[in-house]
Amino acid sequence: MFRALLSHKVSIAVCLILIVVECLSFLGYVFDVVSGIFFALNILAVIVLAFWRFEFGVSALLAELVIGGKGYLFSVEMGDYTVSLRLGIFIVVFVLWLIQLIRGRQRLFFSSALFRPWIALFGAILIGIVVAFISGNQAKLLFLDVNGYLYFAMLPVFIGSISSQQEIRRQFSVLVGGAYALTVKTLFALLFFSHETTTGAIRIFYKWIRDTGVGEIVQLDFGFFRIFFQSHIFLVLVLSIFLTVFVMLRNKNTDKKELIVSFLVAVSLLSAFIISMSRSIWAGAAVGFFSFTIYYFFRINNKFTDSLKLAGMLALVGIGSIFLLTGIVNIQIPGRSGGGGSAAALIRERLTSGEEEVAVSSRLKLLTPLVQAILEKPIFGHGFGATLTYETDDPRSIETGGKVHTAYAFEWGYLDFVMKFGLVGLCAFVYFLWCVIRLGILALKKSGTEHVPIILGALLAYIALLAVHITTPYLNHPLGIGYLSLIAAIFITHTPQSHREYGT
Repeated sequence: MFRALLSHKVSIAVCLILIVVECLSFLGYVFDVVSGIFFALNILAVIVLAFWRFEFGVSALLAELVIGGKGYLFSVEMGDYTVSLRLGIFIVVFVLWLIQLIRGRQRLFFSSALFRPWIALFGAILIGIVVAFISGNQAKLLFLDVNGYLYFAMLPVFIGSISSQQEIRRQFSVLVGGAYALTVKTLFALLFFSHETTTGAIRIFYKWIRDTGVGEIVQLDFGFFRIFFQSHIFLVLVLSIFLTVFVMLRNKNTDKKELIVSFLVAVSLLSAFIISMSRSIWAGAAVGFFSFTIYYFFRINNKFTDSLKLAGMLALVGIGSIFLLTGIVNIQIPGRSGGGGSAAALIRERLTSGEEEVAVSSRLKLLTPLVQAILEKPIFGHGFGATLTYETDDPRSIETGGKVHTAYAFEWGYLDFVMKFGLVGLCAFVYFLWCVIRLGILALKKSGTEHVPIILGALLAYIALLAVHITTPYLNHPLGIGYLSLIAAIFITHTPQSHREYGT
């Protein structure tokens, strides 16, 4: 069922390699003297891989995105600046791509349907930069703000290097291996924090996760902890494609062993997705799943008995995930504490908690001043690095500066666009995003039947990303841009040659 889509051996190998990388990151954090050495070794490994075969360098870049959060699993200090592993990999891959481009390779993107929208998108970014200089915004904040958007320069790299069915299979295998490693880390963190009693061990593990920018850990009720990593967004992409492949191919040459393995993998991935406790990502995934439901009934199968059987299978995966999370928290380990609640109760509380919840109330308090600032300069915006002062309920902000908080990045993703480069820039951005959707729909219509599951899964995952960005910005961050770039490469590869070029 999944053999045509990915290589399980590659995925497992990638997972094991990334677990080793995570362990080295932790050692480098604890023993600072070796951190720089580990950073250099990782960059050297990427250089060797990319010289051996450029696509392997792209694989390394993708794998780091899936596990790296903000990109600081390894970093080195250079004067007043901190150079992250992600930046190092970006530079290596981008420079080698430029060399290939000069030699006449990697030119697929520049004749594709996304080239002109991509130029328009960079026009929006340029508006934000120019307005920032005119407005006298702080140079440091300008750089920090625009920095994430520059990852859109990787779109031609992804599309140029992932241009065949074989390459999609390889990169998807890497993506799945990264998702496995991310799941292992998530579930291990849940086990550790729900059972560890040694204050020193808890502090160092917590600080490693926080200081490397991977995510955040929050203690909840019922003995649970929220284990949220920014990279959990990639679980939506993997689960979406797994879902469509399973639904459309489950009756074709699938043995019981493969079904059992698929079930266990799905349960594990969904467990990591659930314990992230990110309602924004949950909501985005729900939008994607709702879109799939509509497609399923109108284009795949509208027989009640088959639909009921499928619903039962999916419900079984959900129940299995709840049991797994509950088991992890409640398992008895000698000399360690344990929880006493159920994951189902935790999910119910998370879904029903109201506006008093800190994250929700902080977003709502930001909304009014953000809209007011937008109305002051609606056409071209305030430029990158523009700040806004507002009242917040975030305890971390209150700890450092009281209830009044000043920021240059805002949780309302699309409003953040308008704040930075105005309605003109927003139109350019929306045009680009729409062209990606249009390309996906075209690929869905024109590709062969055997390719429909992966295209449909990628399209649903893309819709989910657009929904998530409403309240949790990803499209101005390397994680969301890398996610989008991989999806765009899948769409273009599956679009017939006659429809790839702009204007078609």
